[in-house]
Amino acid sequence: KSLLLDKYGKQEKAKNIKWKMTRVRDKILYAGAYSNGKREGRGMMINNDGSVYKGEYKNDKIEGTGIFKWKDGREYTGEFKGGRMTGKGIEKYANGDVFEGKFKNNHKQRGVMRYTNGDVYDGEWKNQKKQGHGVMKYANGDVYDGEWKNNRKHGGEMRYADGKIVK
Repeated sequence: KSLLLDKYGKQEKAKNIKWKMTRVRDKILYAGAYSNGKREGRGMMINNDGSVYKGEYKNDKIEGTGIFKWKDGREYTGEFKGGRMTGKGIEKYANGDVFEGKFKNNHKQRGVMRYTNGDVYDGEWKNQKKQGHGVMKYANGDVYDGEWKNNRKHGGEMRYADGKIVK
C-alpha cells in the first residue's frame, strides 16, 4: 500500500489504486487514479492558485463527490458534475458562514444559509443572491417570510420579536 500526503498534511492510504503524479496543462498538479490516459476514480488536484480538490473523477473531469478548498478559506463538500458544483453540497466560508443545499453550475439554488451572527436564511437563490421565496430568521427574534429580489426583501411579512407584524 502506498501513502499520499495531501497539502494539509494528512496521509491517505491508496488501496488497489495505481497513483500517478503528473502535471495537467502546466497549471495543475494531479495525484490519483488513471484509466486509458484520463483521470478516473479518486484523486487530488492542486492548482497554481493554491486551491485543492480531493475526490472523484470521471472521464478526466471532476465528477461525483469531493471536497474543493480555495486559498481564501472557502470550502465546498458535495456533488460535482462536469467539473462544477452541481447537486447537494455544503459550502463553508472563511468568515464562518455555512450554506447547505442544492447547487447548479457552481451557484446556490435552494437551501439554508447560517450566518455567524446567528441569522438563518432558508430559501431560493439566483446568481449567488437571495431571489424568490425565502424565510430569514434574525438572531434578535425577528422573522421575514416572503419574496426576495436581488438580495433584498420584496413584499412579504415581517414579524418582529416584540409581536408587531408588518405586511
